Amino acid sequence: MNLSDYNRVLIRSSIYDVLIEAYGSHYMSKINKLMKLQHYDNALESIGDELKALEKKLSKNERLEAVQKQLAEISEEQASHIKKMQAVEIKTTEMGDRIKKEEAQLYDGTITNAKDLENLQNEIKRHKNLYSSFEDEELELLSVLEELDATILTISTEEEKERSEWERISQELKSTITSLENNSTLIKLAKETDSDTLDNETVKDYEELRARKDGVAVTHIQGNTCVSCYLSIPDALKRRITTAENTNYCPNCKRIIAPQLQCTHKGCTEIGALQINQTTAEFRCTQHAI
Repeated sequence: MNLSDYNRVLIRSSIYDVLIEAYGSHYMSKINKLMKLQHYDNALESIGDELKALEKKLSKNERLEAVQKQLAEISEEQASHIKKMQAVEIKTTEMGDRIKKEEAQLYDGTITNAKDLENLQNEIKRHKNLYSSFEDEELELLSVLEELDATILTISTEEEKERSEWERISQELKSTITSLENNSTLIKLAKETDSDTLDNETVKDYEELRARKDGVAVTHIQGNTCVSCYLSIPDALKRRITTAENTNYCPNCKRIIAPQLQCTHKGCTEIGALQINQTTAEFRCTQHAI
């Protein structure tokens, strides 16, 4: 037997001893064991739903994703403007070089024809206008890029803040999930312990009834009302329910009706609810909470 199996046996033994000490012969009745199984299954279903919700929440952070999407879009826009800026800078440089060559040609004496000189002067003038427009375009793009840089800085700061907050939340979610998984393990172990004290046919009937009744095979009454179907039950049946050895069924919803479970604290006769600590699952009242 390895250490894990040994601890499992110790926990199961502890659960069983606690319940025997608290309930005595009342705990040993089949009807009370079935009620306990129902409480375990209710808790497992609730934990399962909570785990699904937490895992879904952990898998996606819509706010962080929205900020990251915005940052990606702005960065893409910035890259597009940088590309435009580089293209304009090349055109500006090329036009500047062309103007220099033309001006040099204008004064180097190689052109003597007056008409040709006039045409060259007009060409230089046109090219200088283009050069000026390229510079204006550069300035406009530069202004846009400066605005984009500022926007990216703001969004990046927000993204970092959201990421840091998400890391904190994620750790809390993971811690809660671990705690719930531990509780689930303890409840399953407690259910297994109680199931082992029942005959296989009884456990099979319970599981089949639970499957047919939307997960609730065993219920109880409040006053004269079944808490599962909310319909009244006969007084005679209510009196029979107090005898824990009997298996009684609600005449309306056909579920097993059992007495509510008592607190497992020694000597306490209050109604107990399933509570879990790090090592065991017990039924305790508010006064004797674990």
